[in-house]
Amino acid sequence: MFVISYHGFMIQWFKSYRLYVRIVMLSVVIIIFVVLLINLTSKQPSEKIQAPTKTIITEQPAPSILRSNAQTSEQCSVEGGDWEEWGSEGQAFCQIPSQDAGKSCTDGSQCSYGVCRSTENTPAGEGVCSKYPTEFGCYNVIKNGQIEDRVCVD
Repeated sequence: MFVISYHGFMIQWFKSYRLYVRIVMLSVVIIIFVVLLINLTSKQPSEKIQAPTKTIITEQPAPSILRSNAQTSEQCSVEGGDWEEWGSEGQAFCQIPSQDAGKSCTDGSQCSYGVCRSTENTPAGEGVCSKYPTEFGCYNVIKNGQIEDRVCVD
C-alpha cells in the first residue's frame, strides 16, 4: 500500500511539474515578445528626407523664349552661350549659362532661371541654381527649402 501511494504521488507531482514548466516557458516567451515590441516602437526614426510630391515628365525642351535666338554655333559663341545637341533626340540649339549657376539656394526665386535643383552634394532642403534655362535629365526641384517636384526633361 505504501508503494501504490508513493507511485500515485509521483504521477501527480510529475503532472503538476509539466504544467509548471509550460507556464514558465510561456511566460518567458511573452516577456521576450514584449521587450522586442517595446524596443521596436521606442526607436526614434533618423532624419528623413522628404520625398518628392510629384514627378513632371516632359519630352520637349523649354519654350523658345528661354533659349537664345542664335541659329549657329558661331552666333551662340558671340552671345556667350553653349551650342550643343541637347536631350535624347539630340536637337542642337544654343543655351546661355546663367550668372548664378551653381550658387547655393533654397528656392527658385533666388535663381536667374527660376530653378533651384538638388544635387548629391547639397544638404536636404538646399540646392544650386540651374546652369541653363532647360536642364535635361531628372532632378529634384527645391521650393521654400523643401523638395517639391521631381522633374525629368528629355
